[in-house]
Amino acid sequence: MIDALGGRFFRVAAGVALCLSLQACDYLPMDYVKVEDVARNPGSFEGKEVKLKGVVNNTWRLSSVDTKAYLLGDGAASVTVITTGDLPLEGQVIAIRGKVSSLAILGGVGLGTTVQETEKLPSLATKWPGV
Repeated sequence: MIDALGGRFFRVAAGVALCLSLQACDYLPMDYVKVEDVARNPGSFEGKEVKLKGVVNNTWRLSSVDTKAYLLGDGAASVTVITTGDLPLEGQVIAIRGKVSSLAILGGVGLGTTVQETEKLPSLATKWPGV
């Protein structure tokens, strides 16, 4: 009976640990795409959801159409991010999840490439080196 309870406890503890680790995935530096890669080769990311992190360079708001955007850069390149959420502060290091789209891609060169922000990721994700 004690062995059965110990085995059950182990399985429950392992299940809880797995759930917590999956919840923490956005906190870890895995699966991030370099901003430079999206900017230089947008065709590879067209229509895909990506995780990006970088520094906010510029922000702007078009109040007539309720559009907010900012430039997110990694030191080598930047992309325009469109958001429905709050604008980040210029100079702030952030991590986001978003969908890449371009008005047109001609010869691998994206014209009007943007990332539609779907989620701001936890601030801990920005603490890892290698933005």
